[in-house]
Amino acid sequence: MADDVHVTQTKRIATQAGWGMAGQTFSSLTNFALGVAVARSVPPEQFGAFSIALVTYWLALNVSRALATQPLLIRYSGSAAAVWRSALADASGAVSVAGVIGGVACIVVGWIAGNTLGEAFVALGLGLPGLLLRDNLRYAFFAERRARSAIVNDLAFAALLFVAIGLCVLLGNASVFRLVLSLSVAASAAAVFGSVQSGVWPRPLRAATWWRDQADLGSRYIAEALTGLGAGQLATYGIGMVAGLAAVGAIRAAEIVLGPVNIVLQGLGLMSLPEGVRLLRTSPRRLRDACALLSLALCAGALLCGAAALLLPPEIGRALLGANWEPARGVLVPMAFVLAGTGVVSGAQTGLRALAAANRSLQARLVSAVLSPIAAITGAGLGGASLAAWGLAVVGAVSAVMWWWQFAIALREHEPELVAATVYTAAAPQPHGYGRIDG
Repeated sequence: MADDVHVTQTKRIATQAGWGMAGQTFSSLTNFALGVAVARSVPPEQFGAFSIALVTYWLALNVSRALATQPLLIRYSGSAAAVWRSALADASGAVSVAGVIGGVACIVVGWIAGNTLGEAFVALGLGLPGLLLRDNLRYAFFAERRARSAIVNDLAFAALLFVAIGLCVLLGNASVFRLVLSLSVAASAAAVFGSVQSGVWPRPLRAATWWRDQADLGSRYIAEALTGLGAGQLATYGIGMVAGLAAVGAIRAAEIVLGPVNIVLQGLGLMSLPEGVRLLRTSPRRLRDACALLSLALCAGALLCGAAALLLPPEIGRALLGANWEPARGVLVPMAFVLAGTGVVSGAQTGLRALAAANRSLQARLVSAVLSPIAAITGAGLGGASLAAWGLAVVGAVSAVMWWWQFAIALREHEPELVAATVYTAAAPQPHGYGRIDG
């Protein structure tokens, strides 16, 4: 009987993973198509403004996920329907308020700038609440095992977005302001549609309470996200300063070739978290095994993708990247190992998230954040793009060991907490999951 339950859970996780990959693939294709559409519709200066606005949106998205989405998935996945709906309403309210605050800041910055970049920021600010809310609802659907609803929402968003962009192009009004505004309007409409789909509406008046209750996780996840982003930027700038922009271009081109692996890594990130939380409630050992399987699959996928890229005929490579193909091919092997390391990390990261061990995941992130720029810049100075990429690959291996070491410690720390929680629950059940875990 236990084996049957384990098989059923494994199949369920595999199904969720498949839907997660499908949803993330479509989302990635939408982002790619958006970039191409804008690049073909506006001059280089306006495309630069669009790119900066998009980077700002991704920064806001990481903060929003840290403050609301990840705590929601960690602490309420698999809860009773009434508890889940209440938590989703509070988390959505917190996301909406964060979007309003960030949106006002963008509008003020845009008004002060007063140029093309300013127009892009104003258009982004008008839609930032909708953009953040739609993302939160999308992951909530996966947590509820309603992946089809998430994909339907993605389809609605894409349809609205490209109809709006198409109208701008046909009417000859394809300025960066109108194109970013098209993104904002489409996301806001999709967010309203998502609220209708879920039957849950945001409670912005509960935002402060949500942030206070989730501060033990949110503060660490924000620090973790910003640390990772900062380290990546520092490594990129350092390679460019030491080895030149051509070295940066070679590594970036290799990342484009290995893009399918990134789609998988992103698709199985937050998508796998709700299932990890459910497995933890069943057995910490099953969570460990599932995370190990996830790491193994993603690592193997990265290496296979790298091997396939190396076997591409030169004419296909040049058709994809033009003159950038040969430099990219020179760093494909180490960059495949970089992604393989990221895949190994993904399983441990999912486990640490499920355990709500935010302090341990932050410690692991800090190690890679310190080592990545050092290894990349040192490698760039000694041997250009190739050694810089191998430096990043070595850091990826060290990071994988660090993440799994922290996960193993967190699992051991969780055992006495699990026993205590079981005894306590027998006397007074807790409707809100595991509560505060400071890890």
